[in-house]
Amino acid sequence: MLLKKKLVKITLVISFILVTFLWLQGTQEEAFALVKFKDISGHWAETNMLEMNAYDIIQGYPDGQLKPDRPVSLLESIKMILNTVGLGEVAKNTNFSNLYFSPKVTWGKEYLAVALQKKMLTEQDLREIDPNRSVTRSEFAYLLGLALDLEPDYSPLSFADTGEIKEEHKGYVKKLVDKGIIKGLPGNIFAPNKEVSRAQISTMLLRLIEEKIVESPPNRARVLGWITEINPEKKTLKIKNILGESEFVFLSDSLLLKNGQEKTFESITKGERVKLIVDNAKQIHYLALLEQFEAASKKQEGFVVSLTSNPKGYSLVLESDTKDKSNFRFLDDAQLFKGKEEINVDTIKEDSYVEISLDKDGWIFKLELFEPQKVSGTIVNIGTNKLRAKVHGVEESYQVSKNVQVTKNLIKNIAYQDLKKGDRVEILLFKDTVFHINYLSDVITGLSGMISKVQKKYIYINVQNQENRYEYNEPTEIIKKDKQVDKDELERGDYVFFEVDNEQKVIYLEVIDEEEGEFEGIVKYLSISGHPSITLINMGGLEMDYDIDSNACFLKKGDEINLEEIIPGAKVRIKIEDEKVVEIEVLDDLNITIEGRVIKFNEEKYRLTLEINGRKYNYAVSKKLDIIDNKKTGKKISELEGCWIKAYLVDGEVSKIEIP
Repeated sequence: MLLKKKLVKITLVISFILVTFLWLQGTQEEAFALVKFKDISGHWAETNMLEMNAYDIIQGYPDGQLKPDRPVSLLESIKMILNTVGLGEVAKNTNFSNLYFSPKVTWGKEYLAVALQKKMLTEQDLREIDPNRSVTRSEFAYLLGLALDLEPDYSPLSFADTGEIKEEHKGYVKKLVDKGIIKGLPGNIFAPNKEVSRAQISTMLLRLIEEKIVESPPNRARVLGWITEINPEKKTLKIKNILGESEFVFLSDSLLLKNGQEKTFESITKGERVKLIVDNAKQIHYLALLEQFEAASKKQEGFVVSLTSNPKGYSLVLESDTKDKSNFRFLDDAQLFKGKEEINVDTIKEDSYVEISLDKDGWIFKLELFEPQKVSGTIVNIGTNKLRAKVHGVEESYQVSKNVQVTKNLIKNIAYQDLKKGDRVEILLFKDTVFHINYLSDVITGLSGMISKVQKKYIYINVQNQENRYEYNEPTEIIKKDKQVDKDELERGDYVFFEVDNEQKVIYLEVIDEEEGEFEGIVKYLSISGHPSITLINMGGLEMDYDIDSNACFLKKGDEINLEEIIPGAKVRIKIEDEKVVEIEVLDDLNITIEGRVIKFNEEKYRLTLEINGRKYNYAVSKKLDIIDNKKTGKKISELEGCWIKAYLVDGEVSKIEIP
C-alpha cells in the first residue's frame, strides 16, 4: 500500500515536470482555452498580453501566471517574432539536422534554423548562442527588422543615448521607431541595453498586427466590426464591417472585455463596435467591446482615383482640390455613408466624390459619398474661390474648386474670370463645391410685373403700366412658393420677378408671395395718418402697396425709430405677415434719390427744404452742387423755390439737383 502511494506521488511529480518541460520546449496546441491569468489584473499591458495570448503568440506558465515583467530570453524572443510574422509554420517543417547548435540549446532549434535563413543569426551564432540570456531593446529591434525584411534607415536618431546603440542595430531601430512599433522612453532615451519584458514584447509585436504590417497568425484572425445580430440561444454574433458580414460562435471559455473589465455574453447589445480574435472555425477566443469613434483628427475630401483591396484590407487613393494624390487605408470597421444611408464599399466607384475622416494614426474610420448636384442660377457675385448665385429665388454661396472647368454650351472652354455678375449658369456641385460651370447666357436685367396672359410659348407681363410679350427660353426656371413648378401653374394676376437673356427670352421667373415674406425696395409713398400705408418699388421696378400694422416696428441701424422718420426714397426692407407690414428696417437714407417741391433754400446754412408727399424735410447741400437743368432755365439754387426737382444724396448731402 505504501509502495502504491509512493508510485502515485512519483507519477504526479513526473507529470508536472513533463508539463513544465513541454511548455519550456515551446509546444503549442491548436485548440486551447484562454487562461484568466491571475497576475496581470490592472497591469498597463493587460489587454495587450491577453490579445497576444489569444493569438497564441505568448503562453502562460503552469501555475496560471503570465509573469508580465519577466525578461524575455533570446530564444523566446526569436520564437515570438517568427510566430508573429507568420513563420511559425515554416519553423515546424524546417530540417535542422545539418546544423550545429550550442549545447545550451535544449529546445527551439527549428526557430533558430529559420532565424539563420532570415540572417537574424549566423552559423557561428548557433554554435555559441546562450538561448537563455535576456534580449535587449536594440537587439530586439535588429532581430525584428531582419525578420520583417526591412531596409535599414541610417539617418540620424534623436535619442539622447543614441551613441550607446550598436551601429549594426541603428538602422533597424530608426525604421521601427518611425513606424511607431518601438517607442522611446521618458527623458528622450532609447535605453538600448535595457532588457525587454514579456509585457513590452507583447505590446510591440501586437502593434505589427494592429497596424497590419503583418497578417494575423495562420490559425487566428482579427475581426473589427459592428454587431448586427445576436442569437442568445446559439450564442452567436453577426459582425458587419467593410469586408462583409459573418457569424461567429461565442465559446464557454471566450474572454469578453469592456474597458478592461470581464463581462458576460448577456451584456452584449446590438450595434456595439467590437474587436474579435477568432480561429479558423469562426470561434471567438477574445472579444473586446470598443468605444465609438472619436472626432476626426483630420478630414479630407476629393475624387476617388482608385479603391483597391488586398489581404490587409482596403486602400483609397484620393485626388484633392489641388490635384494632389494621397493614399489612405481603411479600418476594417470603417463606416461608409451616402447621406444618412449606410452603404457597402462596392458603392464607391472611381471619380466618386467623398469626404474621409481620419483617426490620429491616419486611418479612415468614416467615409461620406456625395452625389453630384446640378443647379441653374444667376451669378450675384464672383470671387477667386467663392461664387454667389441666385438659385430657385434664393442666394446661395459656393466654394469654387481651384481646378474648376468652365464651358459655354458644354463645348467651348472659357476662363472662370470671364464670368460676371448677371450671367446665367449651370453649376455642377459636390458638397457645396463647384467643379464645373456651364455658361448659358447673359441676363439683361431683373424685372417685375404682373402677369396678364399665360400661353404655351409666350407670357404677357405688365411692367410699369406697359404690357410686354416674352418668349420662354426653354427650360425656363419657374419658382412658386419656394418650389420649382411648370409654367402651367402660373396665373393671370400673379406678381412676378423675372430675368431675360440678351434675346429677351425669359430664363427665370419667380412668383412673388405678397402675403408673407421679406422684400427690399425704395419707398415711393408713405402715409402716416389715419390708416398708415406704404408703397414700395421693389428691385425689379414693381410698385407694391401695403397697409402698415398698428403694432409694426420701425428700425434704423438696430435702433427703433418713428414712422415719421422714414422718408420717401429711402432703401428699406419690409416684413409682411398676413398681407400687412409688421416691420420696416431702413437700410439706407443717406445715399438715395428723392423727388419733391422746393420750399426754400437757406443760403447762410446752405440747407434745402423740400416738400415730399405733404411733409417737409431739410437737407445739407454740397458746396460742389451740380445742377442739371433739363428746361435750360438757367436758375440758381436760390431761385428754385416752388420748383419740382430730383435731388441726389451722397452721405446725406445733396450733391446734385436735376430739374425735369
